[in-house]
Amino acid sequence: MMVFFVGDEPSYLTPQPRHTDPSTKKLVEKKLQKVVDRGYLDDKQVVLSLTSYFPVKKGEDDIRMVCDGTKCGLNNSVWVPSFMMPSLASHLRAVVEGTHMCDLDIGECFLNFMLNPKLRILCGVDLGPCDLDLSGLDGFDEHDAEVDLEKKKWLAWNRAAMGMKWSPYQAVKSVHFAEEVIRGNRHDPDNVFRWDFVRCNFPGQDGYDPSLPWISKVRELPDGTALLAANLFTYVDDCRTTGQSSQESWLAGRATGSKLNWLGCQDAPRKRRDSRVDPGAWAGSLIRTKDGVFALVSDEKWDKFKSQVVELDSVLSEVPNAIPRKRLEQIRGFMNCVVQTYRHMMPYLNGLHMTIDGWRPGRDEEGWKLPASLLSDCEEDPGDPDDHSGSSVPTLVRAAPRLHEDVAALLKLCESETPPWRRVRPKSTAAVMCGFGDASGTAFGATSQFQHSSDLHYAFGQWITSVAEEESSNWREFTNLVEHLEERGSKGLLDDLEAFMFTDNSTADAAFWKGSSKSKKLLGLALQLRQLEMRTGMTLHVVHVSGKRMIAQGTDGLSRGDHSTGVMAGKAITTFVPLHLGAFERSQELQSWVEFILSDCSPKFLTPEGWFDQTNCTGTFVWAPPPAAADVVVERFGIARHKRPNTLHLLLIPRLMTGRWRKLLLKHVDFYCHVTWDPIWDLQEQFEPLTMFVALPYKTDCPRFVERASLVERFKRVLREEGLHETQPIAQRHLLRQLFSEAWSLSSM
Repeated sequence: MMVFFVGDEPSYLTPQPRHTDPSTKKLVEKKLQKVVDRGYLDDKQVVLSLTSYFPVKKGEDDIRMVCDGTKCGLNNSVWVPSFMMPSLASHLRAVVEGTHMCDLDIGECFLNFMLNPKLRILCGVDLGPCDLDLSGLDGFDEHDAEVDLEKKKWLAWNRAAMGMKWSPYQAVKSVHFAEEVIRGNRHDPDNVFRWDFVRCNFPGQDGYDPSLPWISKVRELPDGTALLAANLFTYVDDCRTTGQSSQESWLAGRATGSKLNWLGCQDAPRKRRDSRVDPGAWAGSLIRTKDGVFALVSDEKWDKFKSQVVELDSVLSEVPNAIPRKRLEQIRGFMNCVVQTYRHMMPYLNGLHMTIDGWRPGRDEEGWKLPASLLSDCEEDPGDPDDHSGSSVPTLVRAAPRLHEDVAALLKLCESETPPWRRVRPKSTAAVMCGFGDASGTAFGATSQFQHSSDLHYAFGQWITSVAEEESSNWREFTNLVEHLEERGSKGLLDDLEAFMFTDNSTADAAFWKGSSKSKKLLGLALQLRQLEMRTGMTLHVVHVSGKRMIAQGTDGLSRGDHSTGVMAGKAITTFVPLHLGAFERSQELQSWVEFILSDCSPKFLTPEGWFDQTNCTGTFVWAPPPAAADVVVERFGIARHKRPNTLHLLLIPRLMTGRWRKLLLKHVDFYCHVTWDPIWDLQEQFEPLTMFVALPYKTDCPRFVERASLVERFKRVLREEGLHETQPIAQRHLLRQLFSEAWSLSSM
């Protein structure tokens, strides 16, 4: 893989410093001799620039060697695309009660992949300070008088080493390609990874089973029984195979290890763990499938997490205005790993983010980012948080006000002595409840209904005068929802239940999902819901919907005294929340419109099966998942674009359940807009707008930033210009068709 240079190629020839500690020097020499003997460092090219290296302690008596590509300027001179990584949620989609899992490890992961010859000359290594045996190198003769012995010890990396900016991108991309080979033909009856169809088990569907994944690959047995297919998940160098029996999982692991070796990647058998329902950690999390599906962290991680929360609490009480920034970064890095398992804790890291980065430009006094409209012309966008150019990075920082509340919340959420077992999905016998909550002026109303039940629970009333006058409408809306759930929970109706609560208040939705609210009262209500989840074992989904949907559903009318609309007239709640329907299922005209604007690009309209097996090629792909499957599609899109960036992607997702997928997707697309145009998406019928995301093709060694930016601006003018779709619908369609056609030129030479 060749990279794109955004700056001058480095010319760093500073010799490597000598190690003063004899024991460290001995360990360094042992590690370097190993990579020399294996041919990862060679003398087959002229070295134009050096990198440096340094040891990192690994355990009590070992080190890990890291190549430093930053000090020499190499990392800062190249551009590398961002990419998605699999998460715990990815793995959990292939797991049900009784699933077995087997672990493998790719040895020397980065070093399995070759470095582009044009980069090797810039990745020199000075081995002068070390006493190594270099006699195995071609042409090396220490007795040759014409050879500068010191310069002869300048070798060069020919592999993607740890510490080079592009190494993670290249290694993960290469492993994705390896997975294609390992998975093989999904229709081959002898393939352990074979599967027949994708099972969609979405909330809102008839027969929705909360104990099963929302989407999963399934193998059908001759008797008609459907079983989850064996699967493979890779997190950098950690491979995890799954199977519905111990033997199937072991066979999947065996196939993975043998094909990795055949492809030239090292399988490390000493790190293999046999098939079981309680394996070790993968991506920092433990999964248990006995008597249900659970996720947790190890005892050591949980104890360390609790100790760090206590440490933060102590620092805030002692030196809140002079906290070591470096220590906060270390704590944040570890906590970020833990909250991948306990997602309900993620909003309570916001105070850490604000404290660590509150000194940057474009922030208010509390550490919140200012909107672009409030930034002065001379105040630059802070941009990448890791870019410190032109800024003086403080050693000590002042605690953001939000950090105090967040630490107090974390202390409550981690009171357990042992790591909590987070139930991933309810049991097969668990109930599913859907509900709406609304507050209108001085009144409030709420409705809820269990799946497969015609009984409707509803409540309505008036706020007392002091509340109506003193509290905000956001607080009243959120309080109404919380109190409705608290009342249900007090009667034992939420135990091990999956609940979907819908609100038209975006502030309440953001407070629950992201903690992005300046109101202490709203954050307190969100914490109250999180604690209710922990007490009852409930799985709660808070979903933001349009106010017009709230009116049609009937809860808005209930809060205003109207008891004859929507669900109050006898309709089921699930008919008002199409979480299981994609954009093309909701609008027949939409697909015809997309077919026209992409008619020059030979688009592939992906089905659920296509999300997994039709993107292993270049082309134009159209993704139109239901909101309940949007997070899966975002992940599959990310993998497809990582492997083949010279592809064009169009994603069309109704604006529902956005807390599960939108933030991640926005990091990896070039442009998005809301579609609200008749007749392709009539808001009078659809209520929420359709979100359309465009990912343009590019080449990693020639991304053509200027051309892409120009094309994105033209997309914005066509899709966002006020009134264009109303006055010139035909012209707009032709302009979009031309723009998508031009997009293909971005990936050509």
